[in-house]
Amino acid sequence: LKVGEHAESVLTTEKGRILDVLVLYRASANSLILAGLSKKGEQLNDWIGRFIVMEDARLTSLADDRFQYLVFNLQDFDIIAELAKQKIIVLQLKYPGVQQALCVAEKESKSFLESFMGDRGIMRVTREQYETYRIQNGIPGHPNEVSLQFNPLEIGLKSLISFTKGCYVGQEVIARLDTYQKIQETLQRFILSVVPGQLPTELFSEAKKKAGVLTSSTKPEQPDEQIYGLGLVVPNVGGSRFIYSGLGNGLNGIAEVIAQ
Repeated sequence: LKVGEHAESVLTTEKGRILDVLVLYRASANSLILAGLSKKGEQLNDWIGRFIVMEDARLTSLADDRFQYLVFNLQDFDIIAELAKQKIIVLQLKYPGVQQALCVAEKESKSFLESFMGDRGIMRVTREQYETYRIQNGIPGHPNEVSLQFNPLEIGLKSLISFTKGCYVGQEVIARLDTYQKIQETLQRFILSVVPGQLPTELFSEAKKKAGVLTSSTKPEQPDEQIYGLGLVVPNVGGSRFIYSGLGNGLNGIAEVIAQ
């Protein structure tokens, strides 16, 4: 990366499972800013620190000095240029089919950023509102889908994986899964009939065969509001309707796949 450039990547374990999803920004010739999706900064530091052996490198947490804002549907490049003048880093993210930008700034800029965005009609949403947006758009989140339970190919993060860069932790497993098409499950969006009793919860085919796992669900504010879900389904299990455990006892919920 040249100074001012950024890239997205996935940190994986030796088994190809997801530790975190990162945005890496080249702040200067000798420094990188790493912004993780999870809130486990110490775990991230410890993991990267395992692989610093001969390099002249050190890790410093910026959590006390900086903050992150995730902005979705930001298409106005004049806004991005104006924020850059205020030393606010704006990083365009490339999750398939969704326009998102990550703003990283010093905490002294927080009130300015909120006022700046509000003046331009970009409103702050609640965590629940973002979760609804995320689930409806099929965006994997932490810790529901971005977790040690899954690999990047299963949850739709192939675009963040390089198959030409050379060695990295988990490469052999991920390359083998891709080459031989051995992905066990794929991420799907659902319309749900009822709120799940708990998450994650197993999905079953209408023939009562295990079909995958439901990992995320929206929380309706009104009785007639549509409920959406995200989950992973075993390929070729058959059908687009699945049964799961809803609020109460028994398998009483129907999850219907939303066509891509």
